[in-house]
Amino acid sequence: MYLLPSDESLVSRSPVIAFGRVVAAAPGPERERFTTDLVFQIENLLKGFVPGSRITVRRPGGVRPDGMIGEIMGLPALIEGDRVLLFLRPDREAGVYRTVELGLGMFFEESRGNRTFLQREPALEIRSRAGEEPTGTRQPLRDAQRFRQWVADRASGLNRSADYFEDGTGDNPPAIVSPFRLTRTPGQCERDGVPVRWREFDERLDVLLTVAADGQDGLPNGGLAQLRTAIRAWNGDPRSHSRLVLHGTSSTAFRADDPDGVNSITFEDPHDEILGSYPESNVLALNWVFFYCDHSTEPHSIPGNRSTRALALAETNITTQDGYRDWLASVGDPRRAHEEIMAHELGHALGIAHTCGDSTSGPCDSTLKEQAIMRAIAHADGRGASLNSDDLAAVRFLYPEADSPSRGPAAPTGLGVTALSQSEIEVRWRDRSDNESAFEVHERSIDGEFRLLRTLGRDTTSLVVAGLPAATYRAYRVLARNAHGSSVPTLEAGTTTLAEIEECIEDGQTLCLNSGRFRVAVAWESLREEGPGRATAMTNDTGYFWFFDPDNVEIVTKVLDGCDIDGHFWIYAAGMTDMETVLTVSDSETGRAATYYNPIGRTFTTVQDHQAFAICP
Repeated sequence: MYLLPSDESLVSRSPVIAFGRVVAAAPGPERERFTTDLVFQIENLLKGFVPGSRITVRRPGGVRPDGMIGEIMGLPALIEGDRVLLFLRPDREAGVYRTVELGLGMFFEESRGNRTFLQREPALEIRSRAGEEPTGTRQPLRDAQRFRQWVADRASGLNRSADYFEDGTGDNPPAIVSPFRLTRTPGQCERDGVPVRWREFDERLDVLLTVAADGQDGLPNGGLAQLRTAIRAWNGDPRSHSRLVLHGTSSTAFRADDPDGVNSITFEDPHDEILGSYPESNVLALNWVFFYCDHSTEPHSIPGNRSTRALALAETNITTQDGYRDWLASVGDPRRAHEEIMAHELGHALGIAHTCGDSTSGPCDSTLKEQAIMRAIAHADGRGASLNSDDLAAVRFLYPEADSPSRGPAAPTGLGVTALSQSEIEVRWRDRSDNESAFEVHERSIDGEFRLLRTLGRDTTSLVVAGLPAATYRAYRVLARNAHGSSVPTLEAGTTTLAEIEECIEDGQTLCLNSGRFRVAVAWESLREEGPGRATAMTNDTGYFWFFDPDNVEIVTKVLDGCDIDGHFWIYAAGMTDMETVLTVSDSETGRAATYYNPIGRTFTTVQDHQAFAICP
């Protein structure tokens, strides 16, 4: 994902600027897997010095001898015959040149009638100004000759106004948009132009994401809460079946450009895979995707969208730019900005490219497309991981939930869950269809994503889940399916298994409230640390927890006897923390338990629960 540089800044940051033609392309050297070397014939050197009229430009992305392709999503391809203006940086150690700012340093020549222009791919740039809604009109084109002359003049120290725009406004566009080109296999693939997607979702399997343990600097607890929000934005659409799952953290030093069998998310570009750093660089984050596309790799039909064939994704790796923390510090709401960037890169991980520019997506000439999360330029306006209809249309095209809603089964309703014992929960629902072949029961832990737990036969309306730990929360949802597809899932419902029936004993980590009847405990966690809350009693029914310092109160809680009022005991809690916390309250006489969860990065949500403990005499 990009910030847009001005033409002036591109000139000042580029040691070499040249106009010419790509005359040949070949895979890069083995030591730099997944690169492509382009022989570039220089016709007009506008800045800097090069030894000769031909240079080698090394582009990230390419094919291995075994047929695996690695590509940076959203990076335009350069192919033989392209006439382009390139803003370059020499890599003297490798003896090649690399484009400045990845795709932002490429301007493609295009002809219209007897005129030629230079524009970024695909020459569809939306006009807007800071604080204004986009107008939906295209930016004026850069006249090829006048733009090259302006670049040469500026490189020589002559700073003059931008007179190369066709209508003379000189406005720089705020958005760069790429076609769905990189959602599809590139030209060096033996199966050119085929979409890429995850086949795991077709089998109701998860795609697991592993996060660097240090997290993103500059955000509470490394930004894990914002990443989870971004994942849920894509997984939460009932008309598609994305199943991205946060698998955990790792101290492994993952490389984004190395397919190692792990879908990784790293931060601050630990291996300097994005040239430069913010604010000198306008590349905020990138996503590498990997797939096979040689002659032996057969495309598959997209279930529910069988007119389109696709190739299977094998791996995806995301990293943010070094200095990205400084960009977060410069925006009004760093947490929401990080949500947006993560949602954008996860969209690439699903096989979705920038929102417009080809025959399928239509032109980038509307507010709708300009406001998509998959726009190439960061909005950074506080929208967070907010998908619009254009984003949803893309994920529904790649991962449709069913061929036809009328042929798929009706969704079950009335989902209810009941704790039967310390290790069992009963899940019940109403069967509203007459053509289902099976029901799927999905389960998640209190801080996890839904995973398929069990597939049951038709006409089933209940399941007893056994083998669970005592006083542990689980949530469930159920959907029906048949040969034509799946229903939408039920709304989720959750409960906590019964706790052990035993006397409450205060031990420094447990409060015993309301005459010692209720056990209250807290567990907290960050990306770097975890532990139990330390308990301090205040009154018969009130106490508090601290995590690091006895003088720093994190959570205050109390249990009140409301039996004479509504037949329940009441639970209250308030916190002064944005750590991930799990507050568990259990009745030592009946074993009834309730769990209250607060994710990392969100200010503790006040608890006022008058319904969980209907255990009055």
